Amino acid sequence: SPTGHQIAIVDSARIKIYESTGLALSTLHGHDSLIHSPAYSPDGTRLLSASEDGKVILWETHNGLELQSMNPPSRTGFARFAPDGLRVITVGEDGNVAIWNPNLTTIDHRIEEHEKQIRALAINQPLQTIATGDDDGIVIVKDTLSGELLHSFDVEESVSSLAFTPRGTRLFIGTRQGPSFVFDLETGKHSLTIEPGPAWSTTISPDGETVLIAGASVWDLTTGKKRHSFELDDRNGANADGGTFSPDGLL
Repeated sequence: SPTGHQIAIVDSARIKIYESTGLALSTLHGHDSLIHSPAYSPDGTRLLSASEDGKVILWETHNGLELQSMNPPSRTGFARFAPDGLRVITVGEDGNVAIWNPNLTTIDHRIEEHEKQIRALAINQPLQTIATGDDDGIVIVKDTLSGELLHSFDVEESVSSLAFTPRGTRLFIGTRQGPSFVFDLETGKHSLTIEPGPAWSTTISPDGETVLIAGASVWDLTTGKKRHSFELDDRNGANADGGTFSPDGLL
């Protein structure tokens, strides 16, 4: 959770909530099929889960109560909280994205520019925007409050990960085969190309100076050069699917 007090773990069609000490708190039952990665609200008090059964459920994390169940118009690949922490973003497997109003019963805005399946979504907290990337290499950046289209990028490679820098002024775009790209959101121009190979997941450091790619290497976001490479069990990244930085960025 954002507060660091809880851990949510998907176990097929249920979610288990633990305290950070390892104490089991609750098990969330409500889905009939495999759940995709859950997402905490910014304050850590609520949790979203999207499942292959077509439902998106909002949970209260303190006692595991189901607060609301949603049925988006198309089967949802994953769901996230909007930057304001009140509304919900659902990403459909057909490429449509819906931004729901705070009562979670009607849709405020849609992203309909994608024609292929969306593989990545990033949330820009400072500027209240989101980015979505699809299998065609199209990346869309929209304002979540007005629905205005801010940027459209074409990297001509299947997009597998996205990440905003902490101030929200740059966007990192990772691709399935490589390379990866950085765009300046103030000018809308491509500013950097990085050659890490496949970028299944990306995490920007808290200071915005480096990016952790696929849990295996750290790259400088100014020069595009590799700073560190991690080997686990004699394999580069040990086939890691992802990674994250500590809040102070030192680990």
